[in-house]
Amino acid sequence: MLSDAQQGQLSQQLVEQASYQWGQKISAGEVNSWLRSLPQLLSDLVDAGLGEVEVLLEHRLPHSPKRVDVILCGVHPRTGMANYVLIELKQWSKAELIAADLVSVAKYTEPVLHPVEQVRAYCQYLVDATPALAERPGSVFGIAYLHNARATDISSLLKRPADDFGQLFTMDDRAAMVDRLRVLLDEQRIAFQIVMRAVADALAARTQTVVVVLGGPGSGRSVIALSLLGELARKGRTVHHATGSKALPKPCGAWRVPATSESRTCSSTSTTTSARSHATSM
Repeated sequence: MLSDAQQGQLSQQLVEQASYQWGQKISAGEVNSWLRSLPQLLSDLVDAGLGEVEVLLEHRLPHSPKRVDVILCGVHPRTGMANYVLIELKQWSKAELIAADLVSVAKYTEPVLHPVEQVRAYCQYLVDATPALAERPGSVFGIAYLHNARATDISSLLKRPADDFGQLFTMDDRAAMVDRLRVLLDEQRIAFQIVMRAVADALAARTQTVVVVLGGPGSGRSVIALSLLGELARKGRTVHHATGSKALPKPCGAWRVPATSESRTCSSTSTTTSARSHATSM
C-alpha cells in the first residue's frame, strides 16, 4: 500500500472505489489531500514496524455520509482484543483556536471544527452505531494528525485536553504518535522487547538462549525479525537472518554487520530467534 501511495496509484484506486461503492465523484481537492497525507502516514506506520496493521481508508460511518480518513485495526498487546484507531489527517501548517471548538485556518474563509473534536465525534458515533463496540468499552480510539504542522504554529489547538477519543499530534510529535499506536495495536512490540531482553540476559550471563515466536502467515514474525536485525546491528552486534520466505531477496548470511564485541545474534523467522554469547553464527 505504501508503494502505491508514493506512486500516486492509491489515490486513483480510491477514486475508482468511490465511484463504484457510492456513485460519487471525488473532487480534485480531496484527491490532492490523499496524495499529500496518505504517503506520510503509511510511511510512519512502516518505519514504526506497524506495516502489518490493517488499514481502512475513507471508511463511511454507518447510516451516515461522513467518512473517516483512516481506521487502523490491530490487537491490543495486553488484552489480546481487537482495537480500532480512527485518524483524522490534516495538512495544515498553521492554525489558531478562535472559540471553544472552532479553528481559523488561512485556506478556509470560515472557521472549521477543531480536528480533535472532529475525530472525537467520529469515535462516539461509531461506538453508538455499532452494538459490538458499545459492548466493549476501550476498543475505539481517536487521533488527529497534523503532519505538516509544528507544535509552535498550532499551540492554541494543543490546549484541548486529550482523551481516548481525541488526541492531537504534529510533525514534532511523530515519535509520540508512533508509540501511542504501538501501545494500542502492536502485539509485535511485546515480542520484540522480550527478545531484546533475552539477548541482553544471554550476553550478561555468557550463555545461550532461544526465544520462540509463534504466529501464522501475516502475524508479523518477519517484521519482528527485521526490527531485531536493525536494532541489534545498530548496537554493534553481528546479525544473521535466516528465512525460507521469498519476501526477502538475500540468503542467510547476507545481512551481516561487523560486531564491536564477540557477541553474535542469529534469528530465524520461521519459529525461533536465538541469542548467543562467544559463539559462532548458526
